[in-house]
Amino acid sequence: MRTSPKTPTQFPDLPPKNPTDSQRHKMLLDSLTKVDRPEDYENIVRLLGPPQKITSYGNPGEFKGKKVGIIGGGLAGMSTAFELRKLGYDITVFEPHTERIGGRIYTHYFDKDKKLYAEFGAGRIPASHEIVWHYINLFKLNTEPVITSNSNAFIYVKDVRVRTDPKGENVLHQIYPKFDLTIKEANTPWPELYDQVVKYYLSTLPPEVRKQFLMILPRYDYRFEALQDINTRQALEEYGLTSEAINLITSVMPAIGSIITNSYEAELHSEYTVDYQNLYLIPGGMVNLPLAFYKSLTSPNPVEYHDIPQNALGKVTWKGGFVVNGILKSHVDGKVTLRYRNVYATDDFFEDFNYVIVAVPFTTLRAMDIDPAFSSRKMQAIKEVSYRDAQKTFFLCKQRFWEKQEIFGGSSYTDEIIGTISYPHDHAHCIQNAADCSSDEPGVLMASYTIGGDASALGNLVSPGQYLTIRSKVEKVHGLPRWYLDENKTVIDFKTVDWVREPWFHGGFQMFLPGQKREFLYVSNIPEYDNRVFFAGEHTSTKNGWIQGALQSGMAAANDVAYYSVIHKHQR
Repeated sequence: MRTSPKTPTQFPDLPPKNPTDSQRHKMLLDSLTKVDRPEDYENIVRLLGPPQKITSYGNPGEFKGKKVGIIGGGLAGMSTAFELRKLGYDITVFEPHTERIGGRIYTHYFDKDKKLYAEFGAGRIPASHEIVWHYINLFKLNTEPVITSNSNAFIYVKDVRVRTDPKGENVLHQIYPKFDLTIKEANTPWPELYDQVVKYYLSTLPPEVRKQFLMILPRYDYRFEALQDINTRQALEEYGLTSEAINLITSVMPAIGSIITNSYEAELHSEYTVDYQNLYLIPGGMVNLPLAFYKSLTSPNPVEYHDIPQNALGKVTWKGGFVVNGILKSHVDGKVTLRYRNVYATDDFFEDFNYVIVAVPFTTLRAMDIDPAFSSRKMQAIKEVSYRDAQKTFFLCKQRFWEKQEIFGGSSYTDEIIGTISYPHDHAHCIQNAADCSSDEPGVLMASYTIGGDASALGNLVSPGQYLTIRSKVEKVHGLPRWYLDENKTVIDFKTVDWVREPWFHGGFQMFLPGQKREFLYVSNIPEYDNRVFFAGEHTSTKNGWIQGALQSGMAAANDVAYYSVIHKHQR
């Protein structure tokens, strides 16, 4: 089988490590200018930025003695607790996990030195996600740019393997003939073909309507609602692409194929804020962000509250290993009762709170007893909002076989069941300084990343069939002989996480079906039980599936608690 030749590995100029806010903003403006939308810059920075400071609602320490229960210790729950602490609340966080911190940030270390690790959850931070950077700067965390493309990685579709040249010419010449395309489609490289669709739909909305991508409203502009009401396939069809062209796009871009039935607005949303440009990671593991939150929350003398006296801060009790199974409206006026238990026991405990924040996915909330039921629309949202399965499998390899093919960072894509293969970028510097490292060193390969149907199909394979399937597909994509990885004992360890099967998650991330955003996003944020129960999590945000969404929703929920605390205080 013929493979397009490899080229000398070259990377575009990478953005700087640990960028300043002004550097990030320049990256964003430059990216928007390249796609002819510089006018969106101000709206994106403003709407993705932190909300009004919580101290504008109340004074530091003002609500000492008021009890807040937070269900879920992921980043949404953590950011809620971090902000509420400024006003003195007595906070209890219920988190069922005992062996790790972070929710759907999930860093797994294969070695004791924590140098060989895998990110099973969120692994990227766009330069445009202002609130994530707010906390990164606050906790003084380091960041490094992600290498998102590599001209020597592969696209393997319909049993044809080509290198991923930036202009898509290899795919055009060698894979296009496998599809029955129109003359115009056959002469348009696939990156341009898809970008034309994105640009068309964004151009139909003026800037003041486009900003509604980042707003939670009871109703949206009719032009924006029209985008919410069609799925990705319908959007591509309405643009004029044939079914064969759509098949081509979803084959070379498996991430698009995985959301083909979801609202097209969800995908266009990420394009609006150029989420796939100028991506960063936290070296040593993304878990360092939730660990920084945890260290601060559990410290009696945290250093992050520069303008709050220590004696004004609230107390945080972290109840790891406890799962909430009931939310009950208390018979005591102005209280909410949480029923919970130790994950290793069956006895229930009860505790009353002045306010409760539900910071777990609706798929998890659905299993809880809610008495009395929340509003009809809220219960409908809890029952109907769509979550996508997501699966990642990582191989710990004793040798970096991909580097022998000149692949340093970036990803390969295939129409096979494994979807996306991603390569570590920690050896990228070896291209200029070959003596610094060797392909014979161990490395961690993301052997498969799938969403939706393929994730479920892989998740349903019984071990060892799942591993054997993924391994053979990795060999096929790289043009290696069958059993090569086994015969060379290349894979010395592996791990799979299928998020729909993870306890207390039941899904990878929320992604609306057509019409659901208009029906349920605003409703999902309305408090319940006379403004005593609030909701947070990426599923309640405009940034579904991103760290930004979790943190932004947590800050918003904290502000809502403070707002209603003032009202309740004056009603007494």
